[in-house]
Amino acid sequence: MKKQCPLCQTQANEFFKDTQTYYKCSSCYGIFVDKDDLVDKQSEKERYELHSDDVGDEGYKKFVSPITSSIMNDYKASDVGLDFGAGTSTIIASVLNEYDYDIKNYDPFFHDFHELLEKKVRLYFFL
Repeated sequence: MKKQCPLCQTQANEFFKDTQTYYKCSSCYGIFVDKDDLVDKQSEKERYELHSDDVGDEGYKKFVSPITSSIMNDYKASDVGLDFGAGTSTIIASVLNEYDYDIKNYDPFFHDFHELLEKKVRLYFFL
């Protein structure tokens, strides 16, 4: 079965099936589930609120270190970054701010700053 990719609108093929079916876009390689299989917004927010996202937790810093290390290797501190989907904490931005990186946080539940999505400057997206 094929579904339309929500990012680039290309037809995507079934990729993996478990409790729900996942699709992979052949154009942008995005992986997604059918919109009818998504949980409602309130349930999604409640699930995220269960995460233990303490920015002072050294184990959590180590967990995100592949992301932060990659950014520090690939970008200069003068580049602007956007942590799209930051979640309840700001762990990635907190770690990178220690090295003088300018990282903005966006999350539709916890850091809902739509003006960041309207900027025309080049932003680097990472999760």
